[in-house]
Amino acid sequence: MKISGRSQLARALREQVFLLAGKKCSRCPATTDLQIHLLVSDGGVHHHFGSDRRWKFYLDKIKSGGAVVLCRACHQRVPTARRRGAFRSRDFSLTVLQFQELRDCPDFEI
Repeated sequence: MKISGRSQLARALREQVFLLAGKKCSRCPATTDLQIHLLVSDGGVHHHFGSDRRWKFYLDKIKSGGAVVLCRACHQRVPTARRRGAFRSRDFSLTVLQFQELRDCPDFEI
C-alpha cells in the first residue's frame, strides 16, 4: 500500500536509518534536512532503485559503516572526485576516524 508516493515499508526503513544515526548529522548538531552520504560512491546507481530497495540499501550501508547521515550543508562540503579541493576548506574539518574512512575511499586524494 502506498501513502503519498512512498510505501509503508520505505517509510519504516527510512525511520530505521535515521534512528540508527541518532536522527542528527554526523558532523554537526543539525537534526533537519538530513541526507545519506555513501563513503564509497556507487556512481549514483542507487538513485535508480525503487523507494523500498533504496532505503534497504541505505540501511545496509549505515549498519555496515559504509554510509553516514549528514545535513544538507555538511553534505555539500564533502569532497568528491569532482570537488577534491573542498577537503582543504577551513570549514570542513574531519575527525581522525572520518579521515581514515575517507582515506580508504578509492577516489580520495590529498
